[in-house]
Amino acid sequence: MKNKNQPSYNVILKSHLSFQFLLNEDIDFTSEYYLKYNSGRSQVIYIVVVISLIAFLISLPYIFVDVSVKSTGMLKAATEITALRATASGYVKEVLIKENETVEKGELLLAIESPMLLEKEHYLNSKLAEIDLFIDDAKKLSNDLEKPSITTSLYRQAFADYRQKLAERQTAYLKAKQDYNRNKKLFDVQVIAAVEFENFKFELDRTEGNIDLLKQS
Repeated sequence: MKNKNQPSYNVILKSHLSFQFLLNEDIDFTSEYYLKYNSGRSQVIYIVVVISLIAFLISLPYIFVDVSVKSTGMLKAATEITALRATASGYVKEVLIKENETVEKGELLLAIESPMLLEKEHYLNSKLAEIDLFIDDAKKLSNDLEKPSITTSLYRQAFADYRQKLAERQTAYLKAKQDYNRNKKLFDVQVIAAVEFENFKFELDRTEGNIDLLKQS
């Protein structure tokens, strides 16, 4: 006679002739018990679910899902980018460097052709040529004031003004000298006073000084 408190055991035959002893309460949770007391349709569903789960797990490495995330942000280069700006506007005539080429400070990168700069260059060259002519005429005038071969119109006009002023001052000097000589004779015979004669002497010296001042300038 079995004791009520003594647990009952069932023996389940397993593969390879191995035996496993289970409690009667544990048998309800075994796959053999489940397959025995459930219909064939349920077993098919169970097998399909298990196979589907296994197939899903196997196919996981081959399943690719596109994941996209939208968010606001700012892109910044790893290295700082320096903007290059030319000091004058124009057209790029020649590129003297290659892409991603390392350059050094002071190296020529681009050749820029600017109509404005070309016009300014032509103007400066013409001014330099004119200055050279001025210097050449100035040397000629310093060496010969009588008949210099002047090239520039400015110096020709200036030399003409100089000759005119020189002629006017020489005329004034000759008149003052004539007046001085004539009144000197009168002063020698004591016809005129010394004060009056000194005025003629002063006028002669003044006109002579004006000629010297003009020649020095």
